[in-house]
Amino acid sequence: MRSLRASAGRLPIILVVEDEPLICSLLERTLEERGYKVHAAISADEALEVAAGCGAIDLLITDIVLSRGSGQEVARRLRANGQVYRTLFMSGFRREELVLDESAGFLPKPFSLRQLLDVVEGMLAGPPNDP
Repeated sequence: MRSLRASAGRLPIILVVEDEPLICSLLERTLEERGYKVHAAISADEALEVAAGCGAIDLLITDIVLSRGSGQEVARRLRANGQVYRTLFMSGFRREELVLDESAGFLPKPFSLRQLLDVVEGMLAGPPNDP
């Protein structure tokens, strides 16, 4: 297993934003069981509130289309204040159908938990993707 250490010897912090509560809970639990420090939100507004209390976020994992808000807007706002280093978008749409920052990761729905963990581990092992 790859090291989970982020900069300064701390565990990576992940913010999950998914408007389906059961899916959000499953993603949160899966990532926590893998050893990550995870914060979760089910709306754009809640994500911004949660982020305000967690400092630097190593990886934002967000659905693009939220019932209340947009994952892209959450990412834009958190990048603008320098709080997010990497972004992974999830969507039932194909990447070609979306207008996304080329540096962001993308995970098409549906996906397995193994696929999620592989993408998360790869993103955290690499350099930040958000300017």
